[in-house]
Amino acid sequence: MNTSPPSRRIWTIGAAAALLVGSACSEEQRRDIEGGAIRSVIEDATEDALDDEGIGIDDLDCEADIDDDGIVTGSCDGTTDDGDDIETELLGTVDVDEAECDAILTVTVADDLIEERDGFDCLDGESELFIVEGDSAGGSATLVGFPTR
Repeated sequence: MNTSPPSRRIWTIGAAAALLVGSACSEEQRRDIEGGAIRSVIEDATEDALDDEGIGIDDLDCEADIDDDGIVTGSCDGTTDDGDDIETELLGTVDVDEAECDAILTVTVADDLIEERDGFDCLDGESELFIVEGDSAGGSATLVGFPTR
């Protein structure tokens, strides 16, 4: 069950594309863009894991961060329809330049393990939210389009 409205993802994609097209991307900006993509992936993975178990979600808030050394952390906190606590934790490494990520993802409800995935691809294709031609580092990139899913 994906409770995220499609318009939120479109606005996120549009903002990321505008950032890449409008100026040269620094390492920090690329980490911020990838962090947003990772947040979306762990939110979707949490929703899918709970949906597979027939567990409804009342609310879910997720975040993700990539530090200067390429360590990625992420989490989701929320409650089920029955009022139980939902916790998702992500820890791994990410190569922003190569758009590669390898992490461990765990999803628990009321302290019961629902899913644990080692080798979790925390970008899951989300790093290709937009297609850019040219040299984005040199500020001469052109937005070509959005891939279809």
